[in-house]
Amino acid sequence: MNAMVARLALDALALRSGDTVAVTGAAGAFGGYVIQFAKAVGLRVIADAQPADAELVRELGAGHVVERGDEVAARIRELAPERVPGLADGAVL
Repeated sequence: MNAMVARLALDALALRSGDTVAVTGAAGAFGGYVIQFAKAVGLRVIADAQPADAELVRELGAGHVVERGDEVAARIRELAPERVPGLADGAVL
């Protein structure tokens, strides 16, 4: 079910190869699937993770990993100041 919802979420975002997608809750089942599907279609992935999960999130395919927490949006904007056209919010932020 998590994989299906992740795929549907990416389809709904209608991003193009090379676009950026941010993923919160990236170490969870939904977030992990979003990362893998996003990489498969050529998206740039910025994902959040706790320090203990950062390597896992990188292995799933995230190009950039930012620390989770209250300032996650600011950390994502530092990496993509121009814009982030898609967000898959698996952490309900």
